[in-house]
Amino acid sequence: MAAPETASLRRLRIAVIALAATTAIGIVAIGPIISFVGRAVAGGSLAALIASYLMAGAVYVVRKAQTDDRWSPDRGFDGEGEAA
Repeated sequence: MAAPETASLRRLRIAVIALAATTAIGIVAIGPIISFVGRAVAGGSLAALIASYLMAGAVYVVRKAQTDDRWSPDRGFDGEGEAA
């Protein structure tokens, strides 16, 4: 059973989506970015975006799994998060 999304998980999910979108835009627009700031800056920036996306995504997956486990009916909680 999936737990309700907390405010912190919602912010983290939105951050992961924003990082993914920014990374995709960076990949698509790599040519103009290189001509504007140079190959080294563009490559470094894109690498930083990819690393940030991967780290934030991993944190989200772990925290979401932990939250879902705490709400699991097998652990003695009812659907409202109260001890049964």
